Amino acid sequence: MVQTFQSNHDEDGYVVFVIDGGKYEKAKTKQFRIIGFSNGVLKRISLDSLAVDQQWKLPLNSSEKLTCGHFSDNGFNFVVGTNQGTLFIARLYVTSRKRSEIKFCRIEDIGKSNSFDTDFKS
Repeated sequence: MVQTFQSNHDEDGYVVFVIDGGKYEKAKTKQFRIIGFSNGVLKRISLDSLAVDQQWKLPLNSSEKLTCGHFSDNGFNFVVGTNQGTLFIARLYVTSRKRSEIKFCRIEDIGKSNSFDTDFKS
């Protein structure tokens, strides 16, 4: 489930998405959501305690803003998109009971192509 908000303001920017933490049966993590803010802040919210477990900040360009996010059903992988065509493909690593970290790769200019050949014939 993905929810998108446009009018919530916070010191971290405004909320742009809430993504479900997945339903992978073998995952030993408790249920959670990741909330994405326009300025690149990601907050992991525990549904057990209804509190922020952790937060991270993605490195964005000066005018870049987060626009969308999606979590994989495996409970570990997720992707976040920006208004400049950048994708962050990430994996959530649980390092201890109360600690986790994310590792990600940044792919820029998704969907932009200056060399598309329209005369291609098979």
